[in-house]
Amino acid sequence: MTGSYDVQLVTTSDLGCADTIDYDLIILPEVLVYAPNSFTPDGDEFNQNWRVFMEGIDTYDFELLLYNRWGEIIWESHDINVGWDGQR
Repeated sequence: MTGSYDVQLVTTSDLGCADTIDYDLIILPEVLVYAPNSFTPDGDEFNQNWRVFMEGIDTYDFELLLYNRWGEIIWESHDINVGWDGQR
């Protein structure tokens, strides 16, 4: 489960020396990513845009860059809800 948990480790060595450490363990939510491998921007009502669907991320720190085969950026988005329509 996600959240913050107090964890305590208590140990004793072979010689009888004891030690304890406390730690605040933070469990973040699982990151889920779905990126379709195709879309059809052909003017009908289906699959007009390509976009990434993600859960468990900070949406205010989102950046998506699309490159062509020569390494040039052809599209950029900082909004997870915006999709690419196939145009530069």
